[in-house]
Amino acid sequence: MAGYCCGYYSDCGCFDRCYYQTKPNQNKKIKPKKRRKSMGKKRILAGVLAIAMTATMALSGCGDSSAATDAGDGQKADYSNEEYVWVSCLSNQSMFVNSDQAGLKQFAEDYGVKVSVVGPTDYDVAGQAAALDQVVATKPAGIMVIGMESSLKDSIDAAVDAGIPVVTIDADVSDSKRLCFIGTDWYQLGVKHAEAVIEATGGKGKCAVIYQQGTETQEDALDGFKDTIAGTGMEFVDAYSANGSIETACQIAEDLMTSTPDIAAISCFDGSTPGLGTAIEEMGKAGSVIATGTNAEDTQLQQLKDGKFYALVGQKRQLFSYWGGAVLFAYNHSSAAITANDKENGILNIPQNVDTGLYLITADNVDSFLNK
Repeated sequence: MAGYCCGYYSDCGCFDRCYYQTKPNQNKKIKPKKRRKSMGKKRILAGVLAIAMTATMALSGCGDSSAATDAGDGQKADYSNEEYVWVSCLSNQSMFVNSDQAGLKQFAEDYGVKVSVVGPTDYDVAGQAAALDQVVATKPAGIMVIGMESSLKDSIDAAVDAGIPVVTIDADVSDSKRLCFIGTDWYQLGVKHAEAVIEATGGKGKCAVIYQQGTETQEDALDGFKDTIAGTGMEFVDAYSANGSIETACQIAEDLMTSTPDIAAISCFDGSTPGLGTAIEEMGKAGSVIATGTNAEDTQLQQLKDGKFYALVGQKRQLFSYWGGAVLFAYNHSSAAITANDKENGILNIPQNVDTGLYLITADNVDSFLNK
């Protein structure tokens, strides 16, 4: 059984229990289904402040970033044996390593706990589920799962039934027993993409989307995009799945620009964004085909600066894992209570949704991101 260690944590232990299977990426043309209008109403951003008051403040004494809560006898509690595990497929994708896992590392340092990264390196959701099942047997203090597909529900539910708190981050499986979702309001992400496309094209022409089929939050983004262009002069061609693969996204975009030469705009919602930028460059379509992408990795930032993208919609990815860990820690240790017996009354001591927010990157501000 092969393993992948994120490289951040020399003693994380993840190398010995990672699980992968290798499957080729599937390039599927989608007939997108209609989903709920917005997740924004369900987000509780104020929950971040609540966690900060019940957990982070209690941990930040005397300049020691790993200081823990008071054990009751004037001594700081030691949580160094607690392990929080991050589980996803595509686990070594640069977007995850540079942002999500960086946030995970910071959480470990601030809270004085151990963290591990587990999961397949390719788009293999069955392998991700198997990795999650294996993690449950080790009884960690909490698990963060990127809900790539709804098929992860059974494994998430099994972990919660085994007494392990689980939150989803970045991508949700809302019908599972997960305790909280921490991440982007994806409907609004789709809205921001559409607004940028409308601005750049004057609201006229054909447009298409590259995204990840079967992921609940990506479908929400697609709804936001389509709802926003409705009533304009934009004609929606279709949505195509790259499953996070940069190479697949590049091929999809090249095929699309060849088969639909009058395409006016293409938007990409996931980590395959650099593939769209590459296709724009290789086809010589910079400026003539408007491209919008997602996230602020160096590759697509440089592509934007070079004119391949009109705009990038940034997610605060470092916050996904940091606040995912903080929520789990608060669930385990917070003294905040709503009633005299929250558990008996079926009340969670944590928020159920945390919206981490979005930002827009254009030619006007890209240098500030490249020079960070």
